[in-house]
Amino acid sequence: MLTPHELAQLFVIVNAPVAAHAASPELETLVEQDLVQCVARIGESIELRVTARGAEVLARLARGAAPSRPSAIPAR
Repeated sequence: MLTPHELAQLFVIVNAPVAAHAASPELETLVEQDLVQCVARIGESIELRVTARGAEVLARLARGAAPSRPSAIPAR
């Protein structure tokens, strides 16, 4: 889940390119860099969750337990 700060950044990033392009190439470059950083953070967050879930499944399998059904995963 994104933090409120990250959501605000996404809103600015999505709406800023047109204004940035009109304002200056330097500002446009900064917007692009922010977008890359934000996407990287989201990717890291997703990767961490997937890795944690994978580790949980592997641990269950190692104990001889059947993996839980996807519908049994609590929503966050």
